[in-house]
Amino acid sequence: MKRIFYLIVIAAIVTACSNEPKFIVTGTIDGADSGMVLLQKRIPGGYSVIDSANIDNGTFKIEGAIDYPQMVMLSLKDKRGGINFFIENSEITISGNADSLYLASVIGSATQAEFETYKASLDGFNAEMRTAFDRYREARTAGDEELTASIEKELEALENKQLELKKEFIANNPASYVTPVVLNEISYYLEAPEMET
Repeated sequence: MKRIFYLIVIAAIVTACSNEPKFIVTGTIDGADSGMVLLQKRIPGGYSVIDSANIDNGTFKIEGAIDYPQMVMLSLKDKRGGINFFIENSEITISGNADSLYLASVIGSATQAEFETYKASLDGFNAEMRTAFDRYREARTAGDEELTASIEKELEALENKQLELKKEFIANNPASYVTPVVLNEISYYLEAPEMET
């Protein structure tokens, strides 16, 4: 009888442990048949490797668990750059190219999807700013001070609109894990009392 009881307890423990939330990041990286991927977290002064995996025939798999969704970077060992994405306890798939890993697609993270939606909301502003900046550079090269001053005002207005859009995202999504990233983007522009609210 005791033996059956112990078996039931052990089975319950094994089942409970196997049901704990975890992440599974699988990926395909064209142009990287072998090597290693590094999963890194930003720390003051740089990055810290939190996990790694070997690349076999262009694919890799990393498993683990985290307490909450957070921004991490996946990079190739001995290669600069990588892709920043939100990792969370879910099945996440990354597909990209070794030469342009920063452009890889990330599927399976709800927080990453929210971040992508946020970034897409800025696409129009970014395109307008690029166009205005190109015009600004041309006006400066031509020595047209009046046009340069006019475009500077236009760029400032666009920057202010973008700042307001980011503030609006923060105000409308205070519990989002994306909000600290957005707040970090605009912290330079905010006064201390504004950051507290």
